[in-house]
Amino acid sequence: MRALLFFSLIYINCFSQVSESESEPEKLTIEIYKNLVSNISNNSRFTPTLEITLTEINPAKVSNGSIYIEKKLIDLFYDSEDFEALMAYVISHELAHHYLNHGWTKQTGFAFKNDNKNISVSDKMVLIKEMHEEEADLWGGFFSQVSGYNSLAHAKEAINKIYKAYKLPNEIKGYPSLERRICIIESNITKANKLAKLFETGNTSLIFNLYGLAEACFTEILRNNVNSPEIYNNLGIAYFLKAVNSDEKLSRLNYPIFIDDNSSIKVKSRNISSDIDPIGLLNLALDNFRKALVLNESYSSTNLNIAVSEMLIEHLSGTLKKSYLRKVKKSNLENQIKFPELDELYSNLQSKSSKHKIKRSNARLTKFSNDIIEVFKFSGGFERKDNPVIFNGYLSNLTIKEKFYSDFTINDIQDSDNRKRAVFFQVYNEVYINKITLFLEQNDFIFDRVIKIGKYQYKVDYLNKIALKFDNESLLSVINFDEL
Repeated sequence: MRALLFFSLIYINCFSQVSESESEPEKLTIEIYKNLVSNISNNSRFTPTLEITLTEINPAKVSNGSIYIEKKLIDLFYDSEDFEALMAYVISHELAHHYLNHGWTKQTGFAFKNDNKNISVSDKMVLIKEMHEEEADLWGGFFSQVSGYNSLAHAKEAINKIYKAYKLPNEIKGYPSLERRICIIESNITKANKLAKLFETGNTSLIFNLYGLAEACFTEILRNNVNSPEIYNNLGIAYFLKAVNSDEKLSRLNYPIFIDDNSSIKVKSRNISSDIDPIGLLNLALDNFRKALVLNESYSSTNLNIAVSEMLIEHLSGTLKKSYLRKVKKSNLENQIKFPELDELYSNLQSKSSKHKIKRSNARLTKFSNDIIEVFKFSGGFERKDNPVIFNGYLSNLTIKEKFYSDFTINDIQDSDNRKRAVFFQVYNEVYINKITLFLEQNDFIFDRVIKIGKYQYKVDYLNKIALKFDNESLLSVINFDEL
């Protein structure tokens, strides 16, 4: 069985099914909600239901375990070509208030107008609400980005539409002013985009076994108080890869921590270091896998990751026995762990050498050729005139320089703390994509690894440092990795 590293999150069926009586805007709103919830997938609190209401008082609110969205708001946004981004902003914002347990929002909403003039609200409470709004925008903005919605870029438009359509005053007692809300949004756009870029870079780093860089990216996100099962699971994978590549024998073995339906592969070996404690790293991996399960106990692939990590610790400690497999099988009957793969790993750990070899194709994938890319490589990076977008880590010396071109994107990542650097060239050129698609149709090409991250599938050729990104059967882009 070829290995497929599970990054995908489990969908929680916690909301009403779409009915034929619902309008297209309502159906699309429910789909946006489903997509956001599946990417958050956070059991630290119960998942709220979504209710679409006919009231015209409060555009969106959290109350008693539900998120209420008014049909008036849906119809208001549906006139815009950016409907999905606008709606994703409101929904992710309310989800953030729920998951961050912002108690003051339980009976209020997105821009609640309080006409009770006898209620006294202190300046301190307003400051707390501002802090919660800032947290909700950042948290919601991040998960919107990783769910495929550029919501914060349209947040100002959403706020202005709401205030105008609902005839809300710029100053609402006990709530941040419209001007202050816009300032909060603008201050969070860059930060949310940065965290989303770190998340994307961390996942791409795992695809190419750059575990040190992946660790730096996911740790930076967590230090900014944004978490999810996927972030913890993928950080655990980074520690796991670092552990197995620190030991000569472990680096030669196959691991069911990667899952696919074809055949097992082995972890690609990099430089072996005798200064690294693999047991310590595996314990760090376990700690993060277990945190992922706390947030989502149905995250079944993490149960497999835990079993594999525990088995390696037992092996390195000299205490691995057949009884361990019996214990794992007995305690994980309902967790969908694939026991034959664990049996195979046990046999490999007990043998003196690994007999598995990776088959290679005679055909080779053609790399994308472009003068700009060649100049970039020759120069050793971006020149000042290139003016790339720069993402600097808040809590680490991690720098990502990004530049979009018509047919491709260049991401130059430098981790000064660990003296690591990687460059990813992601190519969208239609002629090149069609050429690669035709090549795959005409050749029985064998990839080293097939990886699922969210809704996308990546097929990786380590020899040529290429990963192909698919949506179902359609090739979307090709990622080339380079170490300058």
